[in-house]
Amino acid sequence: AQGRLEDAEPLLRDTVEILAAVSRPDSMELRGQRMNLAGVLITLGRHDAAAAVLTPLIAAARAAKDHDSLGLMLQNLAENQVRAGRPALRSSFGKWILKRLAYWSRTRALVKSFPAQ
Repeated sequence: AQGRLEDAEPLLRDTVEILAAVSRPDSMELRGQRMNLAGVLITLGRHDAAAAVLTPLIAAARAAKDHDSLGLMLQNLAENQVRAGRPALRSSFGKWILKRLAYWSRTRALVKSFPAQ
């Protein structure tokens, strides 16, 4: 499926189905593959399908108190909304949200890159 997103989608759906059958629902690997699927759907312009994948992931990340993943998932959902042309996120407030999410994501990555003292 290299370079062909249309081919990647069914492979990722199969991967998610298999992992869901053998993993715990809060498995990081399962959540990661669902994020990959959402990314492909966003790129393909299938915004409603991407939101349907991201919404339960966001709830699961909140429940697990996984703030790193939550920030990334919210950023992806916001990007999806912008690409879909949703008016709420095309506004200046929506753009501000996207900038804050991007800053938060970069800051978290930067903090993690520092060696432990």
